[in-house]
Amino acid sequence: MAHDYSYAVVGHPNRDYLWILCRTPQMDDQRYNAIVDRIKKKNFDVSKLRKTVQADKN
Repeated sequence: MAHDYSYAVVGHPNRDYLWILCRTPQMDDQRYNAIVDRIKKKNFDVSKLRKTVQADKN
């Protein structure tokens, strides 16, 4: 979880489930890639991650 709660990473201990949650419709690619790198080091299968396209509400 980010110190400012702008995003959170939720995973199950058995490594079958993983979510990256963000408070904004898009996440900066650099931040996303850094999160994915940290998750890989915890032995999650990041190849199954899929980004959800979010529409801006403007």
